Amino acid sequence: VYITFFSALSIFWLCLDGAYWNAILFVFQLSIGEALYSPKLFEYTMMLAPKGKEGLYTVLSSAPLFAAKFFVGGMSGVLLDNYCPATGERKCWLMWFYIGLVSIFSPFLLLLFRSWIDGPATSKSVHLEEVEVEGGEDSNTNNSNNTKLNKSSNSKRHKVLN
Repeated sequence: VYITFFSALSIFWLCLDGAYWNAILFVFQLSIGEALYSPKLFEYTMMLAPKGKEGLYTVLSSAPLFAAKFFVGGMSGVLLDNYCPATGERKCWLMWFYIGLVSIFSPFLLLLFRSWIDGPATSKSVHLEEVEVEGGEDSNTNNSNNTKLNKSSNSKRHKVLN
């Protein structure tokens, strides 16, 4: 949730003035935020997807972005006409401010509905379970990566993902 705030706040660099540095800072901050956010979204989507339905869930996780494009086209034309006209008084900073308010709306919604999205803590968390592994007293070779495992007793407790 906090990474989405970081990404959404990046647009406010463009409110300061029309300098190239503000545009560079905007792109830099947005890129860092997206680089951190996108893998988490993919991980969350895969965690929710039932086996065999991962592709469908991946597509559906992108649906809000696709749906937003219908509104962005119309909104951008209206904002450009009103705040950055070809002639007359220009208030481009105000246009970016409004776009920033729209952008920050999603992180606030995620924060507001976080408990509903996460669900019960036990349903989405990874649990560790102790299991006993039988083995000899000397060393045991793991066939998958030829790693030697030293064992001091016939059975040893290991933690595995449940």
